[in-house]
Amino acid sequence: MDSPHQLTPIERTRLLGLAALIFVILASYAVARPATESLFLEANGADKEPFAWLGVGIGSLIVVTLYNRWSAAIDLVRMFGFVSAISTGILAVILLALGLETPGTTFGVWLNSVADLSGEHQTAVLTVGSALDRAAAHANTLAVWALYLWKDLYIVVLVEIFWSFANSTVPKDRAKWWYGMFCVLGSLGGMAGNLGVGWLASTWSTQQSLWAVLPLLLFGGIGGFALARLTGVSGQPKAEPASLKDGFAVLKNSRALWLLMGLIGTTQVAITLIDYQFKVAIEEFYPDVDARTAAIGQMYASIDVMALGLQLGTGPILRILGVPLVLLAIPGLLGAAVAGYALVPRYAAIAAAKIASKAFDYSLFRAAKEILYIPLSHSEQTQGKAFVDMMSYRMAKGATSVMLIGLIAMGEPQAALWLTLACIGVWVWITVQLNRDSTKPTADEPNQPA
Repeated sequence: MDSPHQLTPIERTRLLGLAALIFVILASYAVARPATESLFLEANGADKEPFAWLGVGIGSLIVVTLYNRWSAAIDLVRMFGFVSAISTGILAVILLALGLETPGTTFGVWLNSVADLSGEHQTAVLTVGSALDRAAAHANTLAVWALYLWKDLYIVVLVEIFWSFANSTVPKDRAKWWYGMFCVLGSLGGMAGNLGVGWLASTWSTQQSLWAVLPLLLFGGIGGFALARLTGVSGQPKAEPASLKDGFAVLKNSRALWLLMGLIGTTQVAITLIDYQFKVAIEEFYPDVDARTAAIGQMYASIDVMALGLQLGTGPILRILGVPLVLLAIPGLLGAAVAGYALVPRYAAIAAAKIASKAFDYSLFRAAKEILYIPLSHSEQTQGKAFVDMMSYRMAKGATSVMLIGLIAMGEPQAALWLTLACIGVWVWITVQLNRDSTKPTADEPNQPA
């Protein structure tokens, strides 16, 4: 069995370096996400967030397409450094734009203090200053939207590069132990950032706390280059992914894959609907932007703690309860939490549903879902699974955004609560179908006598 004492110096450096890298990456996101979401709610309200999710979905398709094209020709270390630098530059520009409040008024006050202006000149200065203030207000509004898109797009690419780099450099006989450590360190980085952002917001402000993300991104980019130089690896260009056409060809003839696609899609729709209701609730219960930032950070830290505990206990839980019961228990518990919020609309109820939905998704649900692929054919496990994962996760949030935009346009945003319960009902039905199919004997496994 592998242990840290059996590692060579280079392997130990690689292990500790990669662990530090994922810690920093997820810590940066844990600072950026609560602050960004709080600022977005302050500027636009929860009803505008479905439009932002739709933008993130479109942006993800564009960014992932560009990444797949470039990563086939550029080594991963250079790609990581390039993306880190671009992400840092974009964030700095956005934060500078957010800092533009009333430049025209400020300039006019300064000019009047150093020059004796006539009434006519004062009028001209006020006119120009008013135009500058309006332009700054528009820039500030665009910056909040750009910040929301940025925080969801940069993390997707950096995490993808990290795991591609790990896959190309970590020895296969050590991957199981190493990858477990990476998951733990990533969760710890998320906890540190989520708890730290509340302190940053209360000490400075929510907006100023985002400047802390810049050194984390720079440290990550420089650290990636240093790690490659110290360990003598750079990560080969990524292989071309399986085409969507090949994946759909496998999906067409597989009932199991259709059900899995339905399960993943329904799960993500339900989680997104719960997220929307959480944003509505936290906007109401935490009107102060800095207090809201701290509350969002604490909520995400709770997700990290619960997910880490469930990740560590996934093996025993699945062995004791079994995959079918675990898959049914997850929507059952979420349904109970959402129903509780419907009966008693308190912040704690929807926060519990939000925490549970994400923590289960990151741990038990993901592990149990992956086990369902084991009895499938090789083509279903590879090409079919790639198609299901790509389409389900990306389309679910976009579809949910469209549904929410429709409800808001009809003046019925509260109907999202009942839509969530209906979606969880469909989730349970699909789970029952999958469990029933998974217990049927395959062609190579005839019925056993009772």
